[in-house]
Amino acid sequence: MSSKLIEFISLRKLLFIIGEAILIYLSVFIAIHILWDTDLMHLFSSWKLFVKTLVIVVFIQGNLYIHDLYEIKKGDTLMSIVRRVGHSMGISCIGLAFLYYMFPVLIIGRGVVIVSLFV
Repeated sequence: MSSKLIEFISLRKLLFIIGEAILIYLSVFIAIHILWDTDLMHLFSSWKLFVKTLVIVVFIQGNLYIHDLYEIKKGDTLMSIVRRVGHSMGISCIGLAFLYYMFPVLIIGRGVVIVSLFV
């Protein structure tokens, strides 16, 4: 099982996915800091906030994967990549809005997701 997973995901892709997850995670925390003007060390110690942010990270990275942004092909133009990123972020926002409607306990705060997309 693990050998098939290693064949499926190269080390470069795995490091890219982990690095991107860290960047998305940090952008959510920076957005919270901008909107609420709170201490960042206090935010990093909150377990509930970690889980809520993890939901955002998984949702956004799942949409990036679905739109083939981890598989850049040789013939891809910059415009096609920008279009796929835009579609991915739009679907992520709509999906998170639906998820927040169904489970309001997951909401971090008003405008956090939108501000974190621009950080």
